[in-house]
Amino acid sequence: MKGTIRKDQEKGWVIKFEESELPLHPNDVDEINGWDKIFDNIEARILSQPECDFEIVTGFNSSGPEHFPDYAKLIKEEDEDFSDLDATLMDGIEEDPE
Repeated sequence: MKGTIRKDQEKGWVIKFEESELPLHPNDVDEINGWDKIFDNIEARILSQPECDFEIVTGFNSSGPEHFPDYAKLIKEEDEDFSDLDATLMDGIEEDPE
């Protein structure tokens, strides 16, 4: 499915699609939080290209009111991560071939 990722002040990261929205899967949120420690303003990088592919998955949450909530799980290639969102990240750092 195709959707748009955004960060809600109360709900955190969500994927909006059609007339609905779902919270982002906790594994994807953890990955974003990890990249936030490495890159400057990962939120702006993600929101600069908000369209994304995702699938709806059912999780388990023993502490929430709903024990089997639905999440939006991002679909990425095996080697893809959120650092790929800015192709200019390493511009000017590469060594010149001699």
